Amino acid sequence: MIFKLSLPILLIFAANAPAYAEIITFNDLPALVQANNRLIKAASSNLVAFKERTPFLTQSFLPNFTASTGRQVGEKSSTTDFAAGQSYRLEASLNLYNGGRDQLEEQVREDAHEVAHAELTRESALQLLAARRYFWQIVGLKSLMDLYDEAISATQKYGIAAKRRIDHGIATQSDLIQFELHGDTLLQDRKRLMLELDIAKSQLAVLIGSQDHVGLDVNGTLTHPSHAPVDLSESHLATNPDIHVFKGRIDSLRHQATQLSSSIHPQFDLFSDYGQPTYVGSGGNNQREWLLGLRLRFDLADALTDRRESKARLAQAYATELRLEDHKAKLTAFVHELKSELPLRHELLHDAAKNQERSEALLKLVADEYNRGIRNAAELLSAAEQRLGARRRLIEQTRDFYLTEAQLTSLSGT
Repeated sequence: MIFKLSLPILLIFAANAPAYAEIITFNDLPALVQANNRLIKAASSNLVAFKERTPFLTQSFLPNFTASTGRQVGEKSSTTDFAAGQSYRLEASLNLYNGGRDQLEEQVREDAHEVAHAELTRESALQLLAARRYFWQIVGLKSLMDLYDEAISATQKYGIAAKRRIDHGIATQSDLIQFELHGDTLLQDRKRLMLELDIAKSQLAVLIGSQDHVGLDVNGTLTHPSHAPVDLSESHLATNPDIHVFKGRIDSLRHQATQLSSSIHPQFDLFSDYGQPTYVGSGGNNQREWLLGLRLRFDLADALTDRRESKARLAQAYATELRLEDHKAKLTAFVHELKSELPLRHELLHDAAKNQERSEALLKLVADEYNRGIRNAAELLSAAEQRLGARRRLIEQTRDFYLTEAQLTSLSGT
């Protein structure tokens, strides 16, 4: 019977009631996501890795040391007597010139660090946007569930009124059956909403690093927005993390190209060499050597290979520039779309609020006429469905407004 529809709802609530609740507000999201999101932690660790690779230039001024020792079995020569002897050699070298490759390597590593920083900012914005979207979806689903609870309760009252009319002989059993069928449909819809709510909570729990989504809840309401729509100006677009990632990659590719092209220059090292050779002269005296001089190194094959690689890096940089320009154009178009959509959604909110007021008035009028015997069950259910649809649209329109606003805000990396 209709008046028993509330029992399954109470059982569902009892089965899903958590032992404790973790209440989250909208303003809690930035700190929770930044502190607990796994992808943000991964991007932060990646940033630390690139930070450890800088600075690089200072170590190029440090000398290199080489030490070796060994023993060789000698043999008789027609002119010189050789014998088994102990050898050792010490060498120190200091780079004087290498075509600026160390300085360019420093710049390439700094570029990689800047790209990693931009990627962290982008990941933070993406994860925060996802958390904000699920937050508003959860708030919307909870509002819809409250709406369906009211509709189920109202349908129960209609069933009681229909039973009373049947007892007085002014209605038929079909009225009661219609209300029961409508109540069952509402209950089924509410169960689907509960499933969607559980899924949304599960996704939000992943984003904020919560261990138990069952005990997770949000504190928020879909009130009519009283603030002005977000205004994303060109200066805000300059902080877009995707643009910074593109620019960092372009700079890195250009510096890599310059670094590779510098291999055409030779390298000069100052070196000092001291040691004892592996032989002992015929007189039995150890012969020690000490050298001080300049060493020139130049690898033609590597220089030619690096020259081709340099051209390849420049081509990659140009390709990335084109992608950046395309991204800017698409971003500008997307911002225009969102900025046009937000005022429209705000206008639709006013229309939805007016429709809800009219549907409330219509339902009240039809319900009164049904109680007086002027209207039948089908007409009352039609008015109730119009009211339910109008209120649902208002909830969904308000939710979509906040979802669009969150999307627009995230484009500036906030």
